[in-house]
Amino acid sequence: MGLTGEVRSKLIVAVEPARAFAAWVSTPPEPSREYGLEYMVHEAYQGDSGFVAQPEWAGQAHSLFIQGLQLRSRAESKPLGLRYKAWLEEVGETPWYSLPIATGLGPFCGTRGQHRRLEALWIELTGESADRLDVYYSARLQHTGLTGWSRNGQMCGTQGESRGMHSLRIFVSERTGE
Repeated sequence: MGLTGEVRSKLIVAVEPARAFAAWVSTPPEPSREYGLEYMVHEAYQGDSGFVAQPEWAGQAHSLFIQGLQLRSRAESKPLGLRYKAWLEEVGETPWYSLPIATGLGPFCGTRGQHRRLEALWIELTGESADRLDVYYSARLQHTGLTGWSRNGQMCGTQGESRGMHSLRIFVSERTGE
C-alpha cells in the first residue's frame, strides 16, 4: 500500500498503514554569519567525530548509528542561549542539556560504547537568542531517509520505532519577518 498525503500550509502530512508522520518542507533561510554552531557525534564502532561547522553533515550517511552528540558555539560567534535533548534506544528521553554562554561548550548528550541509537533530537534557543534567532536541524534515519527540517524545539526523528540517526545537520539563522 502506498503513501497518501495532502499539503497543509508548509507541512506535509503523510499516512501509510500503521503509522503517520509529519515533516516541514519549507526551505530554511541561510545560516547566520554572526551566530554559529559546531557539533560532533559519537558513532557506533567509530567513536567521536571531529566537530563540524553549521550546516555541514556530522555522521556517515548510511552505515553507522549516532549514539550521542555535543554542541558548541563557534569560536568567533556571538553568544548563544541554547538547549538540547535526545531520545535514546532502550533509555528514552534524556534531560535537557544547556549550552553555557560563558564557555560555549555544551555537555555530551547520549551514550558512548553502549550501542544505543539516538532516535530523536530536540534543540531550542533560550533567553535573548530565542527572540531573534531560529535553530534548524535535520537527520538521516534508518529505513526512512532524510527528515524534513525541524525548528525551534520540534522533534526530529522518531520515538521507540528503532529508527536510529545516521547523520545530522544543524544551523542557526537570524529570524526573518515570518
